[in-house]
Amino acid sequence: MKMNSKLDERQQQIQLKTFRILGIFLLICIGFMGYYKMYKYNTVPYEFYIVLIAFLILYFAPYLYNDIPHPQDTKGNYLPTSSSRTDVKVRIKHYFQRSFEFSLYFSILDILLLHINTLALNNLLFLTLLFTIGISFCIAFPLNILLGEFQIKKYNKLIQKLDEDDK
Repeated sequence: MKMNSKLDERQQQIQLKTFRILGIFLLICIGFMGYYKMYKYNTVPYEFYIVLIAFLILYFAPYLYNDIPHPQDTKGNYLPTSSSRTDVKVRIKHYFQRSFEFSLYFSILDILLLHINTLALNNLLFLTLLFTIGISFCIAFPLNILLGEFQIKKYNKLIQKLDEDDK
């Protein structure tokens, strides 16, 4: 009895979700291993480079295949893609929120994993947290704007091309 090696669409979706979950789990494990080595040996381990490269590949891979998803906010709602003033304000607000969330998470992890032994729970810890939030926000906000607007531009170009092909 021969088995058909081709998967139907439902099976492909299940397989894709499984690989995504596995990939996220492995990246989290590699990230924790990197934090442990950084904490123990006070050096930047190669695991961080692996995680960084993996996230860059996951972020830019859809652009290689012209499979650009509709931009979404953190709640899953679609972001407006036109260049009107109100739509740009909505997107900037989203980039601001996403940057603040990232800087908050990054700062808390930084304090917990790197500085918890050296800092007592006093004003210095609070000032270090505020400083880390400020610096990481100043880096994340322009990057979010650049990458988000790049995605919007590519998405609009793809939609325009598909509309032209339909005519």
